[in-house]
Amino acid sequence: MTSTTRLFFHTILMGVLLVALVTMFAARGGLFFQGELFVFLLLALLTVIGMVGFSQPWGRSVFFLAFLLYVANLVVVWLFEGRIFITLSVLALIGFFSSLPQPRQGRSSKTKEIPAAVEEEPHSMVYENPKKEFSPGKLVASKSSNRYHAPACDWAKRIKEERRVWFNDKESAWKQGYRAHSCLS
Repeated sequence: MTSTTRLFFHTILMGVLLVALVTMFAARGGLFFQGELFVFLLLALLTVIGMVGFSQPWGRSVFFLAFLLYVANLVVVWLFEGRIFITLSVLALIGFFSSLPQPRQGRSSKTKEIPAAVEEEPHSMVYENPKKEFSPGKLVASKSSNRYHAPACDWAKRIKEERRVWFNDKESAWKQGYRAHSCLS
């Protein structure tokens, strides 16, 4: 049931119960009339407060309290007057059970669930550092320079991809006119 539908249902149900309460105590007088008038005003106030705050978490609790008080009022009338109103009791119980407070979801999201089967990794693992392999060659130079570098050199890392020239050995770099950088000596 959506929130709007639930609000409409609770409002209509409480309205029917309040009208029935008025007809129940209107013909009476004395102390019974005063007590039922007080209960009627209290239930009407709780109904209005519940309607106003229904979108808030406490709004549904107000309707729950109103239906609970209505059921308690019917029990008191039955005990003192000896009359039982079965239809009103059923309607009040329907309202009571439909307005039971829901468990808050905010609390459950704060607690983290721990998976039952957690595989723990050993704490001391020895990892080998991977060796860097430079597939195009062992030495790199720039097309616009006359120096070649080791691929791990900071200067070699600054050479743009499209300007890189790769060599497999020093002799092939020397033949094309490139000289060794200080990173290789």
